[in-house]
Amino acid sequence: MYELHTAKSKDNITPSAMHELHTAKSKDNITPSAMYKLHTAKSKDNITPSAMYKLHTAKSKDNITPSAMYKLHTAKSKDNITPSAMYKLHTAKSKDNITPSAMYKLHTAKSKDNITPSAMYKLHTAKSKDNITPSAMYKLHTAKSKDNITPSAMYKLHTAKSKDNITPSAMYKLHTAKSKDNITPSAMYKLHTAKSKDNITPSAMYKLHTAKSKDNITPSAMYKLHTAKSKDNITPSAMYKLHTAKSKDNITPSAMYKLHTAKSKDNITPSAMYKLHTAKSKDNITPSAMYKLHTAKSKDNITPSAMYKLHTAKSKDNITPSAMYKLHTAKSKDNITPSAMYKLHTAKSKDNITPSAMYKLHTAKSKDNITPSAMYKLHTAKSKDNITPSAMYKLHTAKSKDNITPSAMYKLHTAKSKDNITPSAMYKLHTAKSKDNITPSAMYKLHTAKSKDNITPSAMYKLHTAKSKDNITPSAMYKLHTAKSKDNITPSAMYKLHTAKSKDNITPSAMYKLHTAKSKDNITPSAMYKLHTAKSKDNITPSAMYKLHTAKSKDNITPSAMYKLHTAKSKDNITPSAMYKLHTAKSKDNITPSAMYKLHTAKSKDNITPSAMYKLHTAKSKDNITPSAMYKLHTAKSKDNITPSAMYKLHTAKSKDNITPSAMYKLHTTKSKDNITPSAMYELHTAKSKDNITPSAMYKLHTAKSKDNITSSAMYKLHTA
Repeated sequence: MYELHTAKSKDNITPSAMHELHTAKSKDNITPSAMYKLHTAKSKDNITPSAMYKLHTAKSKDNITPSAMYKLHTAKSKDNITPSAMYKLHTAKSKDNITPSAMYKLHTAKSKDNITPSAMYKLHTAKSKDNITPSAMYKLHTAKSKDNITPSAMYKLHTAKSKDNITPSAMYKLHTAKSKDNITPSAMYKLHTAKSKDNITPSAMYKLHTAKSKDNITPSAMYKLHTAKSKDNITPSAMYKLHTAKSKDNITPSAMYKLHTAKSKDNITPSAMYKLHTAKSKDNITPSAMYKLHTAKSKDNITPSAMYKLHTAKSKDNITPSAMYKLHTAKSKDNITPSAMYKLHTAKSKDNITPSAMYKLHTAKSKDNITPSAMYKLHTAKSKDNITPSAMYKLHTAKSKDNITPSAMYKLHTAKSKDNITPSAMYKLHTAKSKDNITPSAMYKLHTAKSKDNITPSAMYKLHTAKSKDNITPSAMYKLHTAKSKDNITPSAMYKLHTAKSKDNITPSAMYKLHTAKSKDNITPSAMYKLHTAKSKDNITPSAMYKLHTAKSKDNITPSAMYKLHTAKSKDNITPSAMYKLHTAKSKDNITPSAMYKLHTAKSKDNITPSAMYKLHTAKSKDNITPSAMYKLHTAKSKDNITPSAMYKLHTAKSKDNITPSAMYKLHTTKSKDNITPSAMYELHTAKSKDNITPSAMYKLHTAKSKDNITSSAMYKLHTA
């Protein structure tokens, strides 16, 4: 199992073993080919288990033919995309002949033009000055464009800075690369599905996402698509409502663009727009409106300041604990002191959650003065003072000019560098290779774990875990991410934290238990374990446990209370053991089936035995949702009696009627009229179809529109393009 995740395996991880990795139970013969098909539903060749492994770790030297490698991810390739090329696809550094076209095809399976490797790299880092023609840029992401969306425009789309005219049409093109008209509501629709030419009535549009609408997609319908609320014109304001469901003012197309990039100059107002994303507002949004934006529930006075505090946790004013709690859960009535709030997220705090404490909440180490302002700046990137705030800011936004070197820091996140974080270093950032001093290479090591030099490791380690006191050499750091260590938390202990191996006391074993759930002693590792898996028998206490996640409990968090924590509905006896089983899938006792079902959907009325529930998550069932049916549940292949209604209920937990296969199809796209047999349903998820779905139907499943002949091949392109 470890080898599967860390890329080490040398032995024969039989196809069965491979299958077990994903379903953790299988005993039958799921040939390698079958395994491959599971992920891509296409393979015919010999993709040995070893090859399968290589698929995930990208390093292969053996015969997992390039074609096979390519097929694993896209299920189509015929050309020569050497394993090396495959690897380069992920790391963007290629110098050899993975022709640009091949590179492009790896990601979009369509390209014919010259998008040099350099261009490919630029696509990911957004800085290009050379000739990655707009068309090429566009093709990289959508494989279709013909018009002029200058590279600069493309770059601006991703970095949100633009001052030039990225007309609504351009905006639309950015996401769908198709639009030519005035981004009419129809155009808006195209934005999400990029294909439509006919009248996919507003109702159809609405149904696509919410399956409910009866009226005209009148702007109101459009709004309903995302929020199901609007009554007015999809005036820009309505558009705004689509994302935030509240606006009354004029949010011009430009404003819409600004909504996503937060820069607006027109009347949203820009300040309000900015506040929407960063929650700092002082003007009239109003606070209540701001609050409603996130929770749509508030009735009390959660001042803008309170709103801001909700996200950054510094509040001194009246965002009563209850209000704070409501922000996250919209329910609380009791006193969840700031300390309690802090505990909710970190379950540790003893002090007054000073700004320092707040900072610790995120990094768990701070000793210096990271003023509230600094904290705010951390999330919004604005700081000018010492965190130095500027440093903090640079960490998140990559802008720094001082010695991290800032440029190195910046390069880590944005790949914009001009200094010597040589391309190789940049490449290393993503792929782990560097040996020199935090020098960019060191920075790289932070992300990829390989370092041998002085970062110092402790400092580096603290960045990620904020706790270390011992000498967790760079090597140890590396082990943290890659799991290799043999010595004491020493790296081994650290390793155990991530990979679960330890046998000694919290000691690594306890740490391990935290992540994997095993402990038997007091809060003691067991208690900690219980926090994550809900199995506890000792004194954590249950109430404390419950409070950790919801900060609400007053009672003994009876099993019922525990159940309510996740679904807030239960009335029956879902013992703690049952709760545990819900998360780990093992149950044999009376949870009861209805309770089990309710845990996930909180609605069920029918008999979906606990075993069935368990099977749903682990696919091993013995009762009559036959294993095959279970498998089909995930892949949609079923032929046996998991009646359509049952199938439907599994996903939506509501159905009372006979949701024929066609209905099933409608569940996802709410449009279908033709016969999309269960097999077709399966094909929807795996794209392998041989029966009459037809291609058009297949297409409709994903976009709910097609009328033309979108051959199976076209379907494939739809998913891989």
